[in-house]
Amino acid sequence: MLELLSPAVLGKKMSDMKLYLAKNTFKSKTDNRKRFFELVYDYINSPGENAPGSFFSWYISQLDRRKEKYPDWAKAWFRVSKSENEAQFRVFLNDCAAMHNGGDSFSDILSTWLPADEHRLLDATQTSDVSDALTILIELCEDKVSTEKQMRSAITSNIPLLLVAGVLHYIIASFLYPSFVSPAILESDFDYSALSMIEQNYVQYQWLTNNYWIVLLGMVGTVIFFKWSISNWSKRGVYFREQVADYLPPYSLSRINQQYQLVLILSNFLKAGSSFNNALQQAKKGSTPYLQMQIDRVLQNSSVAAHRAINIFYLGDAGNMIEERGEHVPLDVALASLLPKLNESKNERFQMAINAITSYTIKPAIYISLAYFVTPVIMEIVDVIQSTQQ
Repeated sequence: MLELLSPAVLGKKMSDMKLYLAKNTFKSKTDNRKRFFELVYDYINSPGENAPGSFFSWYISQLDRRKEKYPDWAKAWFRVSKSENEAQFRVFLNDCAAMHNGGDSFSDILSTWLPADEHRLLDATQTSDVSDALTILIELCEDKVSTEKQMRSAITSNIPLLLVAGVLHYIIASFLYPSFVSPAILESDFDYSALSMIEQNYVQYQWLTNNYWIVLLGMVGTVIFFKWSISNWSKRGVYFREQVADYLPPYSLSRINQQYQLVLILSNFLKAGSSFNNALQQAKKGSTPYLQMQIDRVLQNSSVAAHRAINIFYLGDAGNMIEERGEHVPLDVALASLLPKLNESKNERFQMAINAITSYTIKPAIYISLAYFVTPVIMEIVDVIQSTQQ
Protein backbone atom coordinates (compact mmCIF):
# COMPACT_ATOMS: atom_id res chain seq x y z
CA MET A 1 0.00 0.00 0.00
CA LEU A 2 2.82 2.39 0.90
CA GLU A 3 4.51 1.63 -2.41
CA LEU A 4 1.40 2.85 -4.23
CA LEU A 5 1.71 6.18 -2.42
CA SER A 6 5.44 6.59 -2.94
CA PRO A 7 6.59 9.76 -4.77
CA ALA A 8 7.93 7.70 -7.68
CA VAL A 9 4.61 5.89 -8.23
CA LEU A 10 2.55 9.03 -7.81
CA GLY A 11 4.84 10.89 -10.18
CA LYS A 12 4.45 8.12 -12.77
CA LYS A 13 0.66 8.23 -12.45
CA MET A 14 0.64 12.01 -12.81
CA SER A 15 2.85 11.73 -15.89
CA ASP A 16 0.56 9.09 -17.42
CA MET A 17 -2.49 11.21 -16.70
CA LYS A 18 -0.85 14.26 -18.26
CA LEU A 19 -0.02 12.22 -21.38
CA TYR A 20 -3.55 10.80 -21.55
CA LEU A 21 -5.10 14.27 -21.36
CA ALA A 22 -2.63 15.59 -23.94
CA LYS A 23 -3.61 12.83 -26.40
CA ASN A 24 -7.33 13.48 -25.96
CA THR A 25 -6.78 17.22 -26.39
CA PHE A 26 -4.72 16.70 -29.55
CA LYS A 27 -7.40 14.40 -31.01
CA SER A 28 -10.10 16.97 -30.32
CA LYS A 29 -8.23 20.02 -31.65
CA THR A 30 -8.41 19.86 -35.44
CA ASP A 31 -6.52 23.15 -35.82
CA ASN A 32 -3.58 21.72 -33.87
CA ARG A 33 -3.42 18.59 -36.01
CA LYS A 34 -3.67 20.64 -39.22
CA ARG A 35 -0.76 22.79 -38.04
CA PHE A 36 1.27 19.66 -37.23
CA PHE A 37 0.64 18.12 -40.67
CA GLU A 38 1.65 21.38 -42.35
CA LEU A 39 4.84 21.61 -40.28
CA VAL A 40 5.84 18.03 -41.13
CA TYR A 41 5.03 18.57 -44.81
CA ASP A 42 7.22 21.68 -44.92
CA TYR A 43 9.98 19.86 -43.03
CA ILE A 44 10.24 16.80 -45.27
CA ASN A 45 10.03 18.94 -48.42
CA SER A 46 12.77 21.32 -47.29
CA PRO A 47 16.34 20.98 -48.65
CA GLY A 48 18.21 18.02 -47.18
CA GLU A 49 17.33 14.47 -46.22
CA ASN A 50 14.53 15.02 -43.74
CA ALA A 51 12.76 11.85 -42.62
CA PRO A 52 9.29 12.30 -41.05
CA GLY A 53 10.31 10.58 -37.81
CA SER A 54 13.15 13.01 -37.17
CA PHE A 55 10.75 15.96 -37.23
CA PHE A 56 9.90 15.67 -33.53
CA SER A 57 13.43 16.11 -32.18
CA TRP A 58 14.15 18.77 -34.79
CA TYR A 59 11.12 20.85 -33.87
CA ILE A 60 11.89 20.60 -30.14
CA SER A 61 15.29 22.13 -30.94
CA GLN A 62 13.53 24.84 -32.96
CA LEU A 63 11.32 25.68 -29.98
CA ASP A 64 14.40 25.88 -27.76
CA ARG A 65 16.12 28.22 -30.23
CA ARG A 66 12.97 30.31 -30.48
CA LYS A 67 12.86 30.65 -26.69
CA GLU A 68 16.38 32.14 -26.73
CA LYS A 69 15.00 35.11 -28.68
CA TYR A 70 12.27 35.82 -26.11
CA PRO A 71 12.61 39.01 -24.01
CA ASP A 72 14.21 38.68 -20.55
CA TRP A 73 10.92 39.06 -18.70
CA ALA A 74 9.48 36.09 -20.65
CA LYS A 75 12.57 33.97 -19.91
CA ALA A 76 12.27 34.88 -16.22
CA TRP A 77 8.64 33.79 -16.25
CA PHE A 78 9.56 30.40 -17.74
CA ARG A 79 12.21 29.91 -15.03
CA VAL A 80 9.90 30.90 -12.17
CA SER A 81 6.90 28.94 -13.42
CA LYS A 82 9.07 26.01 -14.56
CA SER A 83 7.17 26.01 -17.85
CA GLU A 84 8.11 25.98 -21.53
CA ASN A 85 6.99 27.73 -24.67
CA GLU A 86 4.25 25.71 -26.36
CA ALA A 87 4.16 23.38 -23.34
CA GLN A 88 1.18 21.34 -24.57
CA PHE A 89 2.73 20.78 -27.98
CA ARG A 90 6.01 19.78 -26.33
CA VAL A 91 4.25 16.94 -24.48
CA PHE A 92 3.23 15.58 -27.89
CA LEU A 93 6.67 16.16 -29.41
CA ASN A 94 8.58 14.61 -26.49
CA ASP A 95 6.44 11.46 -26.46
CA CYS A 96 6.73 11.04 -30.23
CA ALA A 97 10.50 11.71 -30.19
CA ALA A 98 10.98 9.04 -27.52
CA MET A 99 9.01 6.52 -29.60
CA HIS A 100 11.03 7.40 -32.70
CA ASN A 101 14.26 6.87 -30.78
CA GLY A 102 12.86 3.48 -29.75
CA GLY A 103 12.55 2.45 -33.40
CA ASP A 104 8.82 2.99 -34.02
CA SER A 105 7.69 4.04 -37.49
CA PHE A 106 6.15 7.45 -38.14
CA SER A 107 2.68 5.89 -38.50
CA ASP A 108 3.02 3.79 -35.33
CA ILE A 109 4.21 6.83 -33.37
CA LEU A 110 1.03 8.72 -34.23
CA SER A 111 -1.39 5.81 -33.77
CA THR A 112 -2.50 6.97 -30.30
CA TRP A 113 -2.40 10.68 -31.12
CA LEU A 114 -4.64 10.87 -34.19
CA PRO A 115 -8.34 10.10 -34.75
CA ALA A 116 -8.87 6.73 -36.43
CA ASP A 117 -9.90 8.19 -39.80
CA GLU A 118 -6.75 10.32 -40.04
CA HIS A 119 -4.39 7.59 -38.85
CA ARG A 120 -5.72 5.11 -41.41
CA LEU A 121 -4.77 7.50 -44.21
CA LEU A 122 -1.25 7.80 -42.85
CA ASP A 123 -0.99 4.07 -42.21
CA ALA A 124 -2.10 3.32 -45.79
CA THR A 125 0.99 5.03 -47.22
CA GLN A 126 3.10 2.31 -48.78
CA THR A 127 6.24 4.38 -49.36
CA SER A 128 8.63 6.29 -47.14
CA ASP A 129 7.42 9.55 -48.70
CA VAL A 130 4.35 10.58 -46.72
CA SER A 131 3.88 13.86 -48.62
CA ASP A 132 0.77 12.63 -50.45
CA ALA A 133 -0.80 11.38 -47.23
CA LEU A 134 -0.03 14.67 -45.48
CA THR A 135 -1.64 16.57 -48.35
CA ILE A 136 -4.81 14.52 -47.89
CA LEU A 137 -4.73 15.00 -44.12
CA ILE A 138 -4.30 18.77 -44.44
CA GLU A 139 -7.29 18.97 -46.79
CA LEU A 140 -9.30 16.68 -44.52
CA CYS A 141 -8.52 18.84 -41.48
CA GLU A 142 -9.44 21.99 -43.40
CA ASP A 143 -12.80 20.41 -44.17
CA LYS A 144 -13.27 19.46 -40.51
CA VAL A 145 -12.35 22.98 -39.37
CA SER A 146 -14.94 24.42 -41.77
CA THR A 147 -17.58 22.05 -40.42
CA GLU A 148 -16.68 22.83 -36.81
CA LYS A 149 -17.02 26.56 -37.49
CA GLN A 150 -20.49 26.02 -38.92
CA MET A 151 -21.50 23.99 -35.86
CA ARG A 152 -20.09 26.58 -33.45
CA SER A 153 -21.85 29.35 -35.32
CA ALA A 154 -25.17 27.50 -35.07
CA ILE A 155 -24.71 26.93 -31.33
CA THR A 156 -23.53 30.44 -30.46
CA SER A 157 -26.29 32.07 -32.51
CA ASN A 158 -28.88 30.33 -30.30
CA ILE A 159 -27.19 31.05 -26.96
CA PRO A 160 -28.96 34.43 -26.45
CA LEU A 161 -32.35 32.83 -27.06
CA LEU A 162 -31.53 29.94 -24.70
CA LEU A 163 -30.38 32.37 -21.99
CA VAL A 164 -33.54 34.47 -22.32
CA ALA A 165 -35.67 31.33 -22.17
CA GLY A 166 -33.77 30.14 -19.09
CA VAL A 167 -34.25 33.47 -17.31
CA LEU A 168 -37.96 33.52 -18.18
CA HIS A 169 -38.44 29.96 -16.89
CA TYR A 170 -36.62 30.90 -13.67
CA ILE A 171 -38.90 33.93 -13.17
CA ILE A 172 -41.99 31.86 -13.90
CA ALA A 173 -41.00 29.03 -11.52
CA SER A 174 -39.59 31.19 -8.72
CA PHE A 175 -41.93 34.19 -8.68
CA LEU A 176 -45.06 33.82 -10.81
CA TYR A 177 -46.13 30.30 -9.87
CA PRO A 178 -45.67 30.73 -6.09
CA SER A 179 -48.05 33.71 -6.34
CA PHE A 180 -50.86 31.41 -7.48
CA VAL A 181 -49.87 28.03 -6.04
CA SER A 182 -49.30 27.11 -2.42
CA PRO A 183 -46.04 25.17 -1.94
CA ALA A 184 -47.89 23.16 0.70
CA ILE A 185 -49.30 20.88 -2.03
CA LEU A 186 -45.86 19.31 -2.26
CA GLU A 187 -45.64 18.54 1.46
CA SER A 188 -48.25 15.78 1.50
CA ASP A 189 -49.67 13.08 -0.75
CA PHE A 190 -51.79 14.56 -3.48
CA ASP A 191 -53.86 13.41 -6.41
CA TYR A 192 -52.05 14.82 -9.44
CA SER A 193 -55.11 14.47 -11.67
CA ALA A 194 -57.17 16.54 -9.22
CA LEU A 195 -54.79 19.50 -9.38
CA SER A 196 -55.45 22.53 -11.53
CA MET A 197 -53.32 23.10 -14.64
CA ILE A 198 -51.11 25.66 -12.94
CA GLU A 199 -50.63 23.39 -9.92
CA GLN A 200 -49.66 20.49 -12.18
CA ASN A 201 -47.13 22.69 -13.95
CA TYR A 202 -45.75 23.83 -10.61
CA VAL A 203 -45.26 20.20 -9.61
CA GLN A 204 -43.46 19.58 -12.92
CA TYR A 205 -41.15 22.55 -12.32
CA GLN A 206 -40.29 21.23 -8.87
CA TRP A 207 -39.64 17.74 -10.24
CA LEU A 208 -37.28 19.12 -12.87
CA THR A 209 -35.49 21.18 -10.22
CA ASN A 210 -35.08 18.24 -7.83
CA ASN A 211 -34.19 15.69 -10.52
CA TYR A 212 -32.10 17.78 -12.90
CA TRP A 213 -29.45 15.05 -12.89
CA ILE A 214 -31.91 12.64 -14.52
CA VAL A 215 -32.51 15.17 -17.27
CA LEU A 216 -28.76 15.68 -17.74
CA LEU A 217 -28.15 11.91 -17.83
CA GLY A 218 -30.92 11.56 -20.40
CA MET A 219 -29.34 14.26 -22.58
CA VAL A 220 -25.88 12.69 -22.28
CA GLY A 221 -27.32 9.25 -23.04
CA THR A 222 -29.07 10.62 -26.13
CA VAL A 223 -25.84 12.18 -27.42
CA ILE A 224 -23.92 8.93 -26.81
CA PHE A 225 -26.62 6.90 -28.57
CA PHE A 226 -26.62 9.12 -31.66
CA LYS A 227 -22.82 9.25 -31.76
CA TRP A 228 -22.65 5.45 -31.64
CA SER A 229 -25.50 4.79 -34.07
CA ILE A 230 -24.22 7.27 -36.68
CA SER A 231 -21.05 5.18 -37.01
CA ASN A 232 -22.29 1.67 -36.29
CA TRP A 233 -25.89 1.37 -37.51
CA SER A 234 -25.22 -0.79 -40.56
CA LYS A 235 -27.15 -4.04 -40.10
CA ARG A 236 -30.67 -4.27 -38.72
CA GLY A 237 -33.01 -1.63 -40.05
CA VAL A 238 -30.41 -0.32 -42.50
CA TYR A 239 -33.15 0.20 -45.11
CA PHE A 240 -34.91 2.61 -42.74
CA ARG A 241 -31.65 4.39 -42.08
CA GLU A 242 -30.86 4.90 -45.76
CA GLN A 243 -34.38 5.88 -46.78
CA VAL A 244 -35.41 7.96 -43.75
CA ALA A 245 -32.83 8.53 -40.97
CA ASP A 246 -30.05 9.69 -43.32
CA TYR A 247 -32.28 12.59 -44.34
CA LEU A 248 -32.89 13.68 -40.74
CA PRO A 249 -30.39 15.25 -38.33
CA PRO A 250 -27.99 14.26 -36.91
CA TYR A 251 -27.63 11.42 -39.46
CA SER A 252 -28.01 13.81 -42.40
CA LEU A 253 -25.12 15.96 -41.13
CA SER A 254 -22.87 12.91 -40.92
CA ARG A 255 -23.88 11.73 -44.40
CA ILE A 256 -23.17 15.13 -45.96
CA ASN A 257 -19.67 15.18 -44.46
CA GLN A 258 -18.87 11.56 -45.21
CA GLN A 259 -19.91 11.90 -48.85
CA TYR A 260 -17.44 14.70 -49.45
CA GLN A 261 -14.64 13.19 -47.37
CA LEU A 262 -14.92 9.85 -49.19
CA VAL A 263 -14.61 11.58 -52.57
CA LEU A 264 -11.72 13.70 -51.24
CA ILE A 265 -9.84 10.63 -50.00
CA LEU A 266 -10.42 8.65 -53.21
CA SER A 267 -9.34 11.62 -55.33
CA ASN A 268 -6.05 11.98 -53.48
CA PHE A 269 -5.24 8.26 -53.55
CA LEU A 270 -5.97 8.08 -57.28
CA LYS A 271 -3.87 11.19 -57.87
CA ALA A 272 -1.02 9.49 -55.98
CA GLY A 273 -1.15 6.55 -58.41
CA SER A 274 -3.34 4.01 -56.58
CA SER A 275 -5.75 1.84 -58.53
CA PHE A 276 -9.47 2.40 -58.00
CA ASN A 277 -9.92 -0.80 -55.98
CA ASN A 278 -6.84 -0.13 -53.87
CA ALA A 279 -8.02 3.44 -53.19
CA LEU A 280 -11.34 2.06 -51.98
CA GLN A 281 -9.62 -0.50 -49.76
CA GLN A 282 -7.42 2.22 -48.23
CA ALA A 283 -10.42 4.48 -47.66
CA LYS A 284 -12.17 1.56 -45.98
CA LYS A 285 -9.41 1.01 -43.41
CA GLY A 286 -10.37 2.41 -40.02
CA SER A 287 -13.63 3.90 -41.32
CA THR A 288 -16.93 3.40 -39.53
CA PRO A 289 -18.92 0.17 -40.10
CA TYR A 290 -21.61 2.15 -41.93
CA LEU A 291 -19.13 3.73 -44.35
CA GLN A 292 -17.40 0.37 -44.82
CA MET A 293 -20.74 -1.07 -45.89
CA GLN A 294 -21.15 1.68 -48.48
CA ILE A 295 -17.60 1.17 -49.81
CA ASP A 296 -18.26 -2.57 -50.09
CA ARG A 297 -21.22 -1.76 -52.34
CA VAL A 298 -18.90 0.13 -54.66
CA LEU A 299 -16.44 -2.78 -54.65
CA GLN A 300 -19.28 -5.16 -55.53
CA ASN A 301 -19.84 -3.17 -58.73
CA SER A 302 -16.49 -4.35 -60.12
CA SER A 303 -18.16 -5.58 -63.32
CA VAL A 304 -18.77 -2.00 -64.49
CA ALA A 305 -16.46 0.95 -65.11
CA ALA A 306 -15.15 2.72 -61.99
CA HIS A 307 -17.01 5.98 -62.65
CA ARG A 308 -20.26 4.00 -62.81
CA ALA A 309 -19.44 1.70 -59.91
CA ILE A 310 -19.01 4.65 -57.58
CA ASN A 311 -22.48 6.00 -58.32
CA ILE A 312 -24.23 4.31 -55.39
CA PHE A 313 -27.37 5.53 -53.62
CA TYR A 314 -25.37 6.73 -50.61
CA LEU A 315 -23.46 9.35 -52.63
CA GLY A 316 -26.65 10.94 -53.93
CA ASP A 317 -26.25 13.66 -56.55
CA ALA A 318 -22.46 13.59 -56.12
CA GLY A 319 -22.46 10.07 -57.55
CA ASN A 320 -24.45 11.26 -60.58
CA MET A 321 -21.99 14.10 -61.24
CA ILE A 322 -19.00 11.76 -60.93
CA GLU A 323 -20.50 9.25 -63.36
CA GLU A 324 -21.44 11.94 -65.87
CA ARG A 325 -18.00 13.56 -65.84
CA GLY A 326 -16.25 10.17 -65.76
CA GLU A 327 -17.78 9.37 -69.16
CA HIS A 328 -15.48 11.98 -70.72
CA VAL A 329 -12.31 12.09 -68.57
CA PRO A 330 -10.37 9.63 -66.34
CA LEU A 331 -11.87 9.13 -62.88
CA ASP A 332 -8.99 10.83 -61.04
CA VAL A 333 -9.43 13.93 -63.20
CA ALA A 334 -13.21 13.81 -62.76
CA LEU A 335 -12.95 13.63 -58.97
CA ALA A 336 -10.30 16.35 -58.72
CA SER A 337 -12.27 18.73 -60.95
CA LEU A 338 -15.49 18.13 -59.01
CA LEU A 339 -14.06 18.63 -55.52
CA PRO A 340 -14.49 22.44 -55.40
CA LYS A 341 -18.11 22.17 -56.55
CA LEU A 342 -18.81 19.28 -54.17
CA ASN A 343 -17.25 21.21 -51.29
CA GLU A 344 -19.42 24.24 -52.02
CA SER A 345 -22.50 22.04 -52.27
CA LYS A 346 -21.54 20.27 -49.05
CA ASN A 347 -21.23 23.54 -47.15
CA GLU A 348 -24.57 24.79 -48.45
CA ARG A 349 -26.39 21.55 -47.59
CA PHE A 350 -24.72 21.38 -44.20
CA GLN A 351 -25.77 24.96 -43.39
CA MET A 352 -29.32 24.24 -44.58
CA ALA A 353 -29.45 21.18 -42.30
CA ILE A 354 -28.22 23.21 -39.32
CA ASN A 355 -30.77 25.94 -40.05
CA ALA A 356 -33.49 23.30 -40.22
CA ILE A 357 -32.46 21.91 -36.83
CA THR A 358 -32.60 25.41 -35.35
CA SER A 359 -35.85 26.44 -37.03
CA TYR A 360 -37.82 23.23 -36.58
CA THR A 361 -36.53 21.78 -33.30
CA ILE A 362 -34.64 24.13 -30.95
CA LYS A 363 -36.68 27.30 -31.42
CA PRO A 364 -40.09 25.57 -31.46
CA ALA A 365 -39.12 23.63 -28.31
CA ILE A 366 -38.23 26.88 -26.53
CA TYR A 367 -41.39 28.70 -27.64
CA ILE A 368 -43.68 25.75 -26.86
CA SER A 369 -42.17 25.24 -23.40
CA LEU A 370 -42.65 28.93 -22.57
CA ALA A 371 -46.21 28.89 -23.89
CA TYR A 372 -46.96 25.71 -21.94
CA PHE A 373 -45.86 27.18 -18.62
CA VAL A 374 -47.06 30.78 -19.19
CA THR A 375 -50.58 29.91 -20.37
CA PRO A 376 -51.82 28.74 -16.92
CA VAL A 377 -50.55 31.99 -15.38
CA ILE A 378 -52.48 34.04 -17.93
CA MET A 379 -55.59 31.94 -17.29
CA GLU A 380 -55.25 32.51 -13.54
CA ILE A 381 -54.87 36.25 -14.04
CA VAL A 382 -57.96 36.32 -16.27
CA ASP A 383 -59.93 34.37 -13.63
CA VAL A 384 -58.86 36.83 -10.92
CA ILE A 385 -59.90 39.82 -13.07
CA GLN A 386 -63.27 38.22 -13.83
CA SER A 387 -63.90 37.38 -10.17
CA THR A 388 -63.17 40.99 -9.08
CA GLN A 389 -65.62 42.32 -11.67
CA GLN A 390 -68.47 40.15 -10.44
